[in-house]
Amino acid sequence: MKHGSLLLLLGLALPAHADIFTLKDGSKLDATIVSKTLDEYTLEVNVTSSIKEIRTIKRSEVVDHKIVSESDTEFEAIKDLAPAPPFLPTEGYEARIKTLKDFTDKHGLSSAGVKAKRMLRELESELAVIEKGGLKTESGLITPEEREQNALTYDSQLYANEFKRLVSDRAYIPAIRAYDKLETKTFGSKAHRAAVPLYEKLVTTYADAIARELDQFDSKEEQRQRTLEGLSEANRKRAEEIEREREERFAELREKEEADNVSWPSVNINDADSLDEILGMLDDEPRRIDAVKQDLADFEETGQLYQKAYQAAAAKDRETLEPILLTLEKARVGESYLDRLVELYNPEGSEQESE
Repeated sequence: MKHGSLLLLLGLALPAHADIFTLKDGSKLDATIVSKTLDEYTLEVNVTSSIKEIRTIKRSEVVDHKIVSESDTEFEAIKDLAPAPPFLPTEGYEARIKTLKDFTDKHGLSSAGVKAKRMLRELESELAVIEKGGLKTESGLITPEEREQNALTYDSQLYANEFKRLVSDRAYIPAIRAYDKLETKTFGSKAHRAAVPLYEKLVTTYADAIARELDQFDSKEEQRQRTLEGLSEANRKRAEEIEREREERFAELREKEEADNVSWPSVNINDADSLDEILGMLDDEPRRIDAVKQDLADFEETGQLYQKAYQAAAAKDRETLEPILLTLEKARVGESYLDRLVELYNPEGSEQESE
């Protein structure tokens, strides 16, 4: 019995494939052969992912013909999921693992499926370390113990990566909030210092965008009113109802943000007061950033300070620990880091051991 027949009897589908034809003019056709003769091919050509057309081409026009399996084609979209990049959060690992599992469920018997399984094992192994408190850095995986010794440095890098991602996505308010978290929790760290210039640029760019929205607000509002007036009564009422619902949802969001003490509120571009509020906050930021830069010049890099403090706390070296704690406190480093150091030092426990 042929191998393919055995697979079919076992209920295992043979991998689907596509044909890639390279023509004399350099163009390539992603197609499936419908029929062929000694002189020509009749092809179903994939024009787009959803559009196909039947074409007949002469064999003499073809300079290359490759058969590509469906699994190989789909693998191209996931081949970079592993290795994972440094500082990838847990949810990032989980999303990649799910994608690879879906692929191996579908193409497990193919060569691409074997590669995907190797990638899957690699990600699952790393995730197991990360779920216990470890972290993947540019240097590789670190243990929970190693991460704890450099918690402020590694946490600041995580916060900075999220900030840069949001800036790249032009998610202005989320990016500003991410920077605020970076500054508030890990003030003076290497990652915080490196993020300040990008934050300055973000504030300027966003302030200019909001100012333009305000300049055009009256004309846009007039256009909106004209559009509403041009609608039928039924459609106008529906449009006005949708606007009211949107305004109510925004009001609820703002109420929740105030209750949660969110430092930078969401913006409603259809509300001049909302635009004015955020522009006022943005206009105040350059002066505050100047003060931050001055403060940064007064302090040693806080990630290194935290590491020194951790070593002193672990060694029960009070003389070294206390001045570093004071410096970190003056640098406005997040209290959770100071609490960790005090808990690690645990002078009561140390005294009990000496007794």
